[in-house]
Amino acid sequence: VARNPKAKMRAQIPTITNGENWIELSWIDASNYIYLKAVSGGNWQLITASGGSVTTTDTGVALNASWHIYEIRAQTGQVTAYIDGTLVATNTTNVPTGAGRFSIYVYATNSGGAKVLNLDAFQFLSARAT
Repeated sequence: VARNPKAKMRAQIPTITNGENWIELSWIDASNYIYLKAVSGGNWQLITASGGSVTTTDTGVALNASWHIYEIRAQTGQVTAYIDGTLVATNTTNVPTGAGRFSIYVYATNSGGAKVLNLDAFQFLSARAT
């Protein structure tokens, strides 16, 4: 997080039944992470965790099958989420401080779930270590 990572992608999730979609900006371990998550039938949420304490902020933006631009930005003490260029959530608590890895998860839960993500463009930026 001290290197100010930022991930941005233009994506479509055309099949949204029985599944979850995560865009993880930083996954250190099961107690320290940053991600944007949407559950079938619900809204996107910005989630940060440090030392096992979790902060979840509902963005008010529902998961749907349209194309969107999703972006997560982190800096020391703050993580922000944008959907289609609009700031939708800010977390200032439970922001992890260690280095993690980036990933995108699209997975089905329960029988009959679908795993589909159409990705048009993707960008990941992180400041160089000094």
